[in-house]
Amino acid sequence: TARQILTSATKHVATGVASVPYPTNNVVSQLGLSLIVDKYLPIVNTGNDQHTQWYLFSDPSDIAAIESAHLSGHERPEIAMKASDKVTVGGGAISPMSGDFATDNVFYRVRLVFGAAPLDWRGTYMGGYLA
Repeated sequence: TARQILTSATKHVATGVASVPYPTNNVVSQLGLSLIVDKYLPIVNTGNDQHTQWYLFSDPSDIAAIESAHLSGHERPEIAMKASDKVTVGGGAISPMSGDFATDNVFYRVRLVFGAAPLDWRGTYMGGYLA
């Protein structure tokens, strides 16, 4: 697994059923890498190999790989509530917290407008099969 690759002291290779250590140290374990599992990557990567691909990103203070920004005027999330479609018999105002007529549901919507762009190709790497 990725955690074993990042923390083992020696390199191992699978030969049939057994795992045999190489006579060399695992230099990857000395690089200070951190394992982060992102549950949203399979949503973005929809290929057949989405569960075996892996990504390596540099520390942004070393090499900035990606830049993200909010659209001007949309720096904060827009939070909206659907107006109630109820009408009182007496004609008085209805609170939006009363919900809709049929189900009493209260609907919220949150919109965040942002974009991203690649900066330096050296700051990121996508690897193939990793079992």
